[in-house]
Amino acid sequence: MTMKIFNRKMAGAVLKGCAVLGVVLGGFLSPAGTEEVLAAGEPSIVDLRVTASGNGVSAECEFTGYDSDSGYSMELYLNVVNPDQSVGTVSGKDMPAAAADGGAGTISTEGCHVESGIYKVTLALQKDDGVNPPEIQFRNSALYDVVRQGDGYVVSLHQDIVQATEDEGQDERLGSHDYGCRHDGITYDVVKEADAEHDALLAGKCGICGGILSYSDVPNTAYAVFLRETAAAIQNAQPGEVAIATSRWVSFDRKVLEAIALRPDVSVTVNYRYGGKDYTVTVPAGADVSGLADENGFCGLRYLDGIFGGSALDK
Repeated sequence: MTMKIFNRKMAGAVLKGCAVLGVVLGGFLSPAGTEEVLAAGEPSIVDLRVTASGNGVSAECEFTGYDSDSGYSMELYLNVVNPDQSVGTVSGKDMPAAAADGGAGTISTEGCHVESGIYKVTLALQKDDGVNPPEIQFRNSALYDVVRQGDGYVVSLHQDIVQATEDEGQDERLGSHDYGCRHDGITYDVVKEADAEHDALLAGKCGICGGILSYSDVPNTAYAVFLRETAAAIQNAQPGEVAIATSRWVSFDRKVLEAIALRPDVSVTVNYRYGGKDYTVTVPAGADVSGLADENGFCGLRYLDGIFGGSALDK
């Protein structure tokens, strides 16, 4: 099973730029070490560890400073590290709505019975302020050896980590940092293309271990797709009428207006949503749209509504 990707809440505000104006990258993987001072509102991760009980093997996270109203949410995973270094998800758990003791507490996945092998804990920490594209950071524990003995399990730090620590003379507490890779040579690839409603999803990948360190939306890409598809629909329409529908976007760019101008045999009806209400407006076939764009090359649908006599749709 591959790592679950968060369902992302798309920002509702209209983005004025139409091109892909840059990439807002998600936060990089930062060590989940001993308690540290973080940005206001961000939970502090005290420890990530693999544990065993009578119910099986679990992932466990100890944290402080968690506030469900801060815009942060957490998901916890128990992962198996396969011989080819790929990672599979064994179990997961969402952060509860509230934490005890002023935001401090411990969350763990349900115990599950697994085969002997190498395991680690991964915490997905998402920040979503409802305005900017959501950012997701992944934090990993040390690697753990899990050995099944009868009906129980023995869990210990992975032997390679123990040996490396002894060789380097380190005395810091194990089990609370990202081990095994310094995460360098990070590259960013689109793992989900944009459509007219959702921005493209970008993944930050470590060039050494191949681990995914962050996910982030690429701003304006959904709007760019909407504009491109709208212009193409007008250009390719049969003589008569073409209908455009959107519940998210409330403006056209110059290329859409140019497409309308090049098809004087086609009327364009736009059904759109604005301020929680549905509207419709029709640009008549052959209408002069040459001067409707503003200085930035955009024309709002409410402006079209005023020019061509649109109306609200009753429900």
